[in-house]
Amino acid sequence: MFSQPFSSWHALPSEMKLSIIDYLDSDNVVSLSKVDQQTYHACVPALFKVCSQFDINLIFFKIFFLQTIKLESHESLERFLENVPRHYYSYIEDLFLCTKNDTIHSGPILPRVRADSIISLLSATSRLRKLVLQVEGSLHHGVLSPFPFLTNLKSLSVINCGDEVVAPL
Repeated sequence: MFSQPFSSWHALPSEMKLSIIDYLDSDNVVSLSKVDQQTYHACVPALFKVCSQFDINLIFFKIFFLQTIKLESHESLERFLENVPRHYYSYIEDLFLCTKNDTIHSGPILPRVRADSIISLLSATSRLRKLVLQVEGSLHHGVLSPFPFLTNLKSLSVINCGDEVVAPL
């Protein structure tokens, strides 16, 4: 019937696979990622491009669609760090991060504790291009340690989301 045998998807160069995947819509990328483990790994970067909301209840579903991560409290940052495998952080390109307390009943969070959480996330986000950091008061100076390694970072915004009189940056 055919004069030449079919070429296998796996025989294609990685660059060609990534180009094909870039043309697919999100539903098709999800479907393709379920073919096998090798194809899944080729689809991971494209899977991070769709969703912009973080919901801990859907973390393992949404993490595959995230390129932009929005963590609106220190508690959501902690849950993210606890539940998302660290090697996925490298796919984050845009990050909105707020360190404000989620609940009124939680006690104050020490600047060093908040800084450690931020350092843990930023130190693994090698593709990060844009960072919006909303902090409640100042952070420990250690938070600066991952910045020399964020070579793709093009945009940085630091905003005080607390009372400037009580907790200045």
